[in-house]
Amino acid sequence: GESVPQLRFKGFDGEWEKKKLGDISKISTGDKDTKDKDDEGLYPFFVCSKKVEKINSYSFDGEAILMAGSGSIAKCIHYINGKFDYQQRVYKISNSKENLKFIYFYLQSETVKKYLLTFSQESVINNLKLSMLTNCNTPSPSLQEQEKIAHFFSKMDDEINLQEKKIDSLKAVSYTHLRAHETGAY
Repeated sequence: GESVPQLRFKGFDGEWEKKKLGDISKISTGDKDTKDKDDEGLYPFFVCSKKVEKINSYSFDGEAILMAGSGSIAKCIHYINGKFDYQQRVYKISNSKENLKFIYFYLQSETVKKYLLTFSQESVINNLKLSMLTNCNTPSPSLQEQEKIAHFFSKMDDEINLQEKKIDSLKAVSYTHLRAHETGAY
């Protein structure tokens, strides 16, 4: 929330502007329903869950952030650069004047999660309104600093994913050894 962050990469200084997300990017929802998914589909299909489904059509080809508009709002955020389709309750943030990867990481921050959950319409499940996204204040350092920050967090995500795959692999090997030991196959 600071206009001059305490931690910066070397060579960057000055204040960060605040810009409304709706002023720096285009935000829209899809027109598909979850029933349109096809397990054998060619393209990613974003619905209101962390799991990315498949579909045989695409409505957008490019860089975008997809955010669930109901249910797991502020927790279900995806970044993609390519062909995809998206459900009617999913918001697509694209055509940004800023670095979309930087915005993607910012939207995952606790600050944004608290903002969205505070103002979400709560019935049986939380619902995110378009005005909440368009009015969401987003930090706007220089594009060079955005790129540096986005690259840093992308590398961290890659390392986390690599470590999770190693853990899953070790668990599978351990399970196989345990089963072999239990059945006397050793």
